[in-house]
Amino acid sequence: NMMSPSPPPPVPAPATAPCPALPAHTPSRPSPRQAQAAKLHVYKENTQQLECVRSEAVVVQMEDTPFASGGVCQAFRAWLIGADGKKGPMQVAKKYTFKDAKQGFAEDHLNSYEAAALAEPFNNLLRAHLPQYPTVKFLQCVRLLELKSEWYSLEEHLEGKWTKFNNIFGDVERQPWGEEETRFFDVSAAFSHFGFLHSDHQHTVLDIQGVGTSYTDPAIVSRQQLKYGYTDTGYNGLQSFFQKHVCSPVCKALRLRRVDGNVLPHPTGIKPKAPPTCPPCPPNPPSPDPKARRCSLPCGFTVEAAAPTDQAVDTEVTMTKENAVKHEYKNETWEATSIQVHVSPLPLALGSKRIVYDMMDFSAPKSKQHKVAKAAKQATREETFNEVIMQKKCQRLAKKFNEYDVPRKIAYNDLCVIELVDRPVDASGEHPVMIMEPKLKGDCKRYTDGLGCTVDEDRDIPEAFSHFSYEFTKGKVVVVNIQGAEDTYTDPQVHSNAPETCPPAWGQGDMGEAGIAKFFEHHRCNAVCRHMNLHRPPPACASPSPAD
Repeated sequence: NMMSPSPPPPVPAPATAPCPALPAHTPSRPSPRQAQAAKLHVYKENTQQLECVRSEAVVVQMEDTPFASGGVCQAFRAWLIGADGKKGPMQVAKKYTFKDAKQGFAEDHLNSYEAAALAEPFNNLLRAHLPQYPTVKFLQCVRLLELKSEWYSLEEHLEGKWTKFNNIFGDVERQPWGEEETRFFDVSAAFSHFGFLHSDHQHTVLDIQGVGTSYTDPAIVSRQQLKYGYTDTGYNGLQSFFQKHVCSPVCKALRLRRVDGNVLPHPTGIKPKAPPTCPPCPPNPPSPDPKARRCSLPCGFTVEAAAPTDQAVDTEVTMTKENAVKHEYKNETWEATSIQVHVSPLPLALGSKRIVYDMMDFSAPKSKQHKVAKAAKQATREETFNEVIMQKKCQRLAKKFNEYDVPRKIAYNDLCVIELVDRPVDASGEHPVMIMEPKLKGDCKRYTDGLGCTVDEDRDIPEAFSHFSYEFTKGKVVVVNIQGAEDTYTDPQVHSNAPETCPPAWGQGDMGEAGIAKFFEHHRCNAVCRHMNLHRPPPACASPSPAD
């Protein structure tokens, strides 16, 4: 007799682990059971929340013996039987071997959703730069099968050769792959690289496995260990991946910024409490026992231990505050304010001239406290203050630019100087200083270089702004080195036509008339320049004398 539909079972918040890697399908086929009545609960796709959209009575036929077993689940071949008595396509039913199977399903659901969400922008990038390469797809965990008081996650069966491209620490066991499999590996490695950059350095997808570029059972690895469950190896997992990752041709074609695993910043001020530990696994681990707590070690075997707790893993904020003086440039004068800050001990990025750190500014509203601090490698204290003045002047030029009917409005980030007064003074008797600015949202890109040469061919606004800066100031300056996130810029460079008589605010990178001439040597007026009716200087006089 068929079972009538009933309300969906309650599914608690994620607390346990998604299934580990499943080995390749074995050729042997055990005999399937007789068809049995079951209940299928279908959850909403493309959302983090577990929302059951329907529960229905089904008939299922499943093999008696799993074709693959892991530390926390067993995988069975299964078929749904239609109303006409015929088998549907083969499915994979995963039986969770730990105590609360519905918690494991909830965690699988969350991990598969996050992976699928990252796949969409990655595929868009892949189609634009490498249309000959296959796009990636993640099976979403949205079906929960209830069969004789046992719970199974039900998903599509992937036909073809199963390959595990990396594990939860980014380790790869490369085999003698052919050209096609190498291409699949390059795509998977680039996807893990992309995920970290696209999430603003918060997490990525590891444990990538499947057939071709169709994947299942991913693990989201974040900067906060265990945030996404048992397979979230946290900062150590991210660092391990980037220490081993070698950018593939796909990474290079997509222009993915290199991440140095040796200087990967630890999450600012957040230290997850260590999960409960258990004794090291014995040489011959016991079979999984539903009554035993899962071992917290990566091996995934279970050992006899204390009963599990329902208390979620929480975090504690242990930020070390230090006193500082904030120097802001307003109305052509400097204003000083005492504040407290936290500067991450590990750098966020390393450049040729600066080291960038995560920073918290506790004087700002809570939603705006996250900043970045830039420490110059060689610049003097005066040059650091002058850099803020230079960006303020570029801010004013940007506002004038926006007054014209331009396609996109631009802005320069607000800068200030932070003097760290709790730190020892240097040889000149001064405390160390850094430049502080709000953290830009999105990926930072460089649109033009220090000579104004175009780096990103897809945007006309950056070069048009450089051209505008020259014409608006009547030939006094040209702003180059346009970079930032979308239309919010930072770290400009200015070339002036008389650096020896101008204020030193333009910095060491001011190449004077030669810099202005180089800009117009490379610049080709684009649609925005023509729209604004900007004029080019005579070739022999790229930098006229300053106007009165």
